[in-house]
Amino acid sequence: MSKQRIIAIDADSLLALIAHYDEGKIPIDAEIVSAGVSQTLNGWLGLEVRSKGWDGPLVESGDGMPPLHFRYEGKKTMSWDNRKKESEPVWSDAPEAPTKAREF
Repeated sequence: MSKQRIIAIDADSLLALIAHYDEGKIPIDAEIVSAGVSQTLNGWLGLEVRSKGWDGPLVESGDGMPPLHFRYEGKKTMSWDNRKKESEPVWSDAPEAPTKAREF
């Protein structure tokens, strides 16, 4: 019989891990505005992140930028956003684990 256990992580630590593994795609001044769990896509989390350093245009509605998707499996990462239609997302080797905690 399988057991369940809650694993607690604060949203800022999760953002710091994603920023580390995404190697520069998330600006250093990024801060979480809100977080949520998808009711339709099993296992998907969403972080709404604010930064003055985002590069690129707003979506047509003016509500913000298109989502930045991030996946991590084993020692591989993949990220993509909806603005770049010319190339498909590709897996790349993940960088080594961070050695210094991010300052908040």
